[in-house]
Formats: sequence, structure tokens, C-alpha cells
Amino acid sequence: VAQLQLPIIDNRIKLETSVFQDKAYVVIKNDHLPAPIYIHKEDKTYQASLMLCTHRQCELNVTGSFLSCPCHGSEFSNKGKVLTGPADKDLQRFKLRVEGSTIIIDLT
Repeated sequence: VAQLQLPIIDNRIKLETSVFQDKAYVVIKNDHLPAPIYIHKEDKTYQASLMLCTHRQCELNVTGSFLSCPCHGSEFSNKGKVLTGPADKDLQRFKLRVEGSTIIIDLT
């Protein structure tokens, strides 16, 4: 798992698209977040989800192409959609945009 410790500046996290050269996803950690952020890349599209189960707020694990909850077994797709309960809500998603070679995640 590619994990990056990145700063939050003005409620945003920035990272370079080059970190995805040989990866489909990266995990961003910051002590000010309630859980890491999972960023998934598909073609030229990026998606950012909070790795916090919507059932009882356990931190999720990355398991191959999906996210799993170690507490009660919920599973989510790499796009944050519920695959298996007991969770019944999709993961919290963040707005992001790509400017040149920089991905900017908006945490507001």
C-alpha cells in the first residue's frame, strides 16, 4: 500500500499525479483527519474517499480492489460504494480537481 503523510494547507491536500505511475490507488494520512483518505485512479479520473466505515466509524483496510471493515465486515468498492453490509451508506467522498500535474483535494 502506497501511504503518504501529507500536510493540510487551507483545508486542502495536494499531491502530484506522478505518485500514481505504477499504482491504482494511494492512501493519504494526516493526524488531523479522522481516518486516512483513499484516492483511486481509473484512466485519467481520480476519486477520494474517507477510509471510515459508515456503519460504526471503524477505519477501513485496503484489500485488493476494495476496502473492508475489520469491525463488522462491511465492504466498499474502490469508488466508495457499499458492496456488503451492515453498512448501508457509501463512504464520504471529497471533491478534488487536477491542475496540471497536481491533484488538489478539498476537505471542506
